[in-house]
Amino acid sequence: MAPHPKGYGEKEQPGSDRRTFLKSFAVIAPLGQTLTRTATRPQSRTQLELLSTHPIDGATEVVTQDQYAYVAVANRFREIRGSPGELAVVDWTTPTQPRTVYSDEAPNLAIGTWDVKVAGDVAGLASTAPGVGGVDFFDASDPENPEHVSFYDVSTADRYNGRVHNFFIDGEYAYVGVNAATTIDSDGDGVSEKVRQFGEDGVDIVDVSDPTTPTRVSTWQLKEFPGPAFATASVNGFHDLYVQDGLAYVCFWDAGIVVLDVSDPSAPELAGHFGEAPDADKEVRFRNTDEESRGAYFQETGVRDHRQRLPGNAHYVQPSPDGTYVFVGAESFIKGEPGGIDIWDVSDLGDISDIEDLLAGPKRVGHISPPDIELSKADQEFVDTIQRFNVFNSRARALVHTSHNFDVTDDRLYTSWHGGGVRVFDITDPSAPTEIGVYDPEDASFWAAVAAGETIVASDIGTGLVFLEAP
Repeated sequence: MAPHPKGYGEKEQPGSDRRTFLKSFAVIAPLGQTLTRTATRPQSRTQLELLSTHPIDGATEVVTQDQYAYVAVANRFREIRGSPGELAVVDWTTPTQPRTVYSDEAPNLAIGTWDVKVAGDVAGLASTAPGVGGVDFFDASDPENPEHVSFYDVSTADRYNGRVHNFFIDGEYAYVGVNAATTIDSDGDGVSEKVRQFGEDGVDIVDVSDPTTPTRVSTWQLKEFPGPAFATASVNGFHDLYVQDGLAYVCFWDAGIVVLDVSDPSAPELAGHFGEAPDADKEVRFRNTDEESRGAYFQETGVRDHRQRLPGNAHYVQPSPDGTYVFVGAESFIKGEPGGIDIWDVSDLGDISDIEDLLAGPKRVGHISPPDIELSKADQEFVDTIQRFNVFNSRARALVHTSHNFDVTDDRLYTSWHGGGVRVFDITDPSAPTEIGVYDPEDASFWAAVAAGETIVASDIGTGLVFLEAP
């Protein structure tokens, strides 16, 4: 599979996504008003030093191994409609001069390539495309020429066109988050006559010791939770997870974090739970109808607004290296309610045999608020309109400043914020995190920030990779 640098360094035509959208709905005044952001942006006492930027249009998740950065490229955020997403590998041996050493289209036509992971010689790329949900696995023993070796499919008939937004690789196992369809057209007539909530969402544990034949060894689904009826509520889909020391910390949005004991991957067991939102078990029924009408129905009943509104919205999770604390980021695009990051003491997960004790579980000990950035009136109107129709392109994301993906070390938290930059916090005292550095350029929309030795590697959807000197 020959590398090809198609699309790298290309620029979006300014405002083209937004122009099409606004023309369609005719709700915002002149386009020019929304193209220029006037915002009050707080300044940190320490500005992170920029080492370099590297163009990868549509960059979403980034992870690093040795001196290579693996990047998921989502064409939803590019001007290449209908084209597959891509996997890119960047050699940053010299952080001031990174270079793309591999890029190729996702073999299974995954337009929604939101996640990438690598562990040892195995790399994976998530696929959320309808009908081809799953994970493409690669032999990454040669990082400059990863070889596609298999596809783990979660979109089979009995899984109702499942999709994969995020996953994790730990040792010889991949932990694949499965988003099952919530409405089902079983006879292909264009009308969804069967309704599901999120009970089928969960985690497949997949043996990838031989990545050419990934094999599912077990599954845990939200409907197995013994307490409140999270599985039949309207906003508790799987979103992300992190595995460390035999525990999987799983985000189920308003249902909070489910902790699974995966020390025996063939038999995952509930080990803890925390962080659910009020009314997280409230059911809002989906109407059996066609796709277009159902979108309007979501708006009428407030399902979409309910999904976005805080509290809740467990979006990303990662424990501290010693496992004492867990950091949980919320994502929200609602006006005036961007999501921040909660810090939980998980030294006592509670008694899983006592549901009340289990739900009482860990205690929140700290919180990081989103950057206090005031948008212009025109930009805020644009964000509000985009939010109503759930069409978030890179430009729209650059106007909000909610928490996104982050990385935790012993005493530092490296965070990314849509429209709020990359920010580093001293977490020596988790109850009082202190911001010690920021990189916050105008019009950027950051997806992830990871620590890599003395360098921070971050992904900006519209620009690509950013390399910063760690404080």
